Amino acid sequence: MNAPLKGIKVLNCGTAGVGPWAATLLGYLGAEVIKIERPSGEMTRRAFPQRNGVSTAFLALNINQTPLYLDMKDPDNRAQFEQLVAGADVLIENYRPGVAERIGMGYEYVSQINPRLVMASSPGWGHSGPMRDTGAVDPHLQAFSGFAGLNGAEGDDPEMLRYTHIDPNGSVHLAALVMLGLLQRQRTGKGSYVRSSHLAMALFMQSTRIAETLTTGEPVPRLGSACTSSVPNQCFQARDGAWFTVAVESPEQWQGFCAAIERSELAEDERFCTNAARVQNRRALVEDLQRWFAGQPERWWITRLEAYAVPHSRLLEFDDLRYHQQIVENGYLVEVESVAGPLTLGGLPWRFSRTPASIVAAKPAGDASGMVAFTADGEAQPVKGNAASPELPPLDGLRVIDASQGYAGPLVALLLAEAGAEVTKLEPSAGDWTRTLLPTTGEGRSAAFDAMNRNKLCLSVDKLSSADTARLVEQADIVISDDSDLLAALGLDTAVLAEQNPEMIHFELSGFGERGPMAGHPASELGIQGMTGYLSDLGQPGGEPVRVGADITGTCTAALSFLGVTAALYERAESGKGQSIAASMLGAMMCMRTLRWANHCRPDEWKGGDCNGKTDQPWRGYRTRDGVIWPTMVPVRDDQQILEIYRQLGMFDEVCDKDIFMQHGRDTVGLGFNAQAVKPVWDKALGRLPTEQVLRVFNEHRGIAVEFSELHQLVNHPQVQALDILEGDGAGRYVRAPWHTSWQRPPLKQPMGNDQ
Repeated sequence: MNAPLKGIKVLNCGTAGVGPWAATLLGYLGAEVIKIERPSGEMTRRAFPQRNGVSTAFLALNINQTPLYLDMKDPDNRAQFEQLVAGADVLIENYRPGVAERIGMGYEYVSQINPRLVMASSPGWGHSGPMRDTGAVDPHLQAFSGFAGLNGAEGDDPEMLRYTHIDPNGSVHLAALVMLGLLQRQRTGKGSYVRSSHLAMALFMQSTRIAETLTTGEPVPRLGSACTSSVPNQCFQARDGAWFTVAVESPEQWQGFCAAIERSELAEDERFCTNAARVQNRRALVEDLQRWFAGQPERWWITRLEAYAVPHSRLLEFDDLRYHQQIVENGYLVEVESVAGPLTLGGLPWRFSRTPASIVAAKPAGDASGMVAFTADGEAQPVKGNAASPELPPLDGLRVIDASQGYAGPLVALLLAEAGAEVTKLEPSAGDWTRTLLPTTGEGRSAAFDAMNRNKLCLSVDKLSSADTARLVEQADIVISDDSDLLAALGLDTAVLAEQNPEMIHFELSGFGERGPMAGHPASELGIQGMTGYLSDLGQPGGEPVRVGADITGTCTAALSFLGVTAALYERAESGKGQSIAASMLGAMMCMRTLRWANHCRPDEWKGGDCNGKTDQPWRGYRTRDGVIWPTMVPVRDDQQILEIYRQLGMFDEVCDKDIFMQHGRDTVGLGFNAQAVKPVWDKALGRLPTEQVLRVFNEHRGIAVEFSELHQLVNHPQVQALDILEGDGAGRYVRAPWHTSWQRPPLKQPMGNDQ
């Protein structure tokens, strides 16, 4: 059986994380990928940790690509590049704005060679705005985008995740944007230039938190492992000292929770009987529960919560997961061969019923003399366009039924709506449980619910006959369902519906996967974070857990799922056949942690940010006289520029006789492997200077430095305004999809119908 993108040819001209892993994901889906590098190789090849002398990050990000070294100034190399462009379907780059044009691969140039080409671009900060020319790697986006501002203990300073997460999230969105470009080409017969940015994609990942701050006008508080919108939703410590997660997100789960811990009086207590009341009386309830949980060991509470279907999890790490039955049975960790030996990666996040994806091992390096080229079937083929208007979005006219609740499923449907699909949301009679979350808008709806379900028609199933519901599903192009099992409750058999509508794509989302002892168990945002090791990348090592404040499980699962669904749509246009796609929150986040698994798989040395992050103190940036910044000198190539940075920051005399600064200067600040050891030296120097001066010194000498931001401040920042990603006014202001395209985006609409 062929993979969904069988026959698609991708040129990856991207560097570092976002571009390369986007191309790798397309490779998982069946595309043939050639990676183009400058002869000296890209920066990531030198990153730590390494395995047998090769960067594990580079291997993981480029695992299924054929590398090709090209000097774009060499006429022979230029000729080969143009030949590759002529046979390609997709070109990916994530340079700073203007770089692609300067080296001869701008869209105007390549589209003349191949008018069918879909070119995707994602610079760090966008193609316009005051920061467009500033460099960026993952930590800079964490600091500036407000992502770090959501993390930290209550009353403490913002804290960065000691792991690369913004880049993988951006890769998924960029790969999905490529799919939209390919779908548009199927409709119009023409290629396109599709653009995003790391910042826009980071903001979309925080869309629920942005909805909260836009609704209240207040900062989103940092609450350790707790959550602003529901209670209890945090970690508790058992009698044996072990921490575990508990998340109660619906009225049914609250009743089950009280029964599980044998505290029936809590269910009747007016202070706690609704989620709104529990949020208002958070401190009293949490202190009571912590005392109660301290009375029994973790194992007791896990068995009780499991018996009553209350979302929970242990806090697990790589070695816990390698042999965990749920991980093994669903293939959420895989070992592949690479040029440096066996490498552990996150498994595939999708299971296609008819066109399976696969992870392909790394390929030998190539150079210009090797004349690497696309295979014969990569010759340019005519595309059967239907003369559809290029101004209409690629999913215009498609009908989607969203029969899911919570975060991930509804966000998949929202992204489909942003691409032009008509979405009808089916809700149980009590409504999607996210309607009960706080804060609420002036219309009495949850801000998070509105953010995830705008641009949809919401219908309560108790107002529809079974025949009406069946007809809606039978006529749908895409049906989204999840563990809430709403379709089954309506008496709708998806297998029968697929026979009646063989072109239908049915996307099934679960918490933990289709197989294994946890199949069918309810999952939560915090539980999946805890199970996949995110909570150990924040807070004090060995201390009280701290959660990632953004809803990364929901948003990243949605992005990967959207990529899978659009790939199935592309294949359906070629074959005329639908299929089912299965995905899970656990599988998606195991895939998102690919760099972690690769970096922890038998490294040569325990060296590099992802290794040091396990034992480092919290990453809270570097204080200047009047702010907090995150700097790096990793991109600086000239040692003289490093010395000039020392001089202009007034620290040269202090460090000039220290080998660590003179011989390994790039690695003494930010993500450098020596950064923690010498941080007091940098703090002393930077603390004497104003933020503006420090930023200018780093950025003028090819370093990168940005200041920390909080979401409530960032939404009005000139760079965010330049992205045009926020639309609307007041409580009706929302984060739009993180892309700019030649087609029009659908007009912004609040959720319609079923107001409860």
